[in-house]
Amino acid sequence: MVIGGSLIAFSIFLWLVRDWGAFRAGLYAFVSPVIAVTIGILYAHEPFGWAEASGMGIMLAAAALALAEQSGVQVGQAAS
Repeated sequence: MVIGGSLIAFSIFLWLVRDWGAFRAGLYAFVSPVIAVTIGILYAHEPFGWAEASGMGIMLAAAALALAEQSGVQVGQAAS
């Protein structure tokens, strides 16, 4: 199941990269965690409290920072 699911997910991701470009395909980083947590809450009756909510917020913020366009001073350049 893991191998089959991974092959399907990876194939879909490559298709998205080809058709949408890397940036737009990378937006799955915002959608898949929310879906996974929702499925866990609804079907597996997993707890969801402040700790889980703050963890999800930190994770989504990190994904947003990773996908954000860089501006200003680049790494390796000294500010003048």
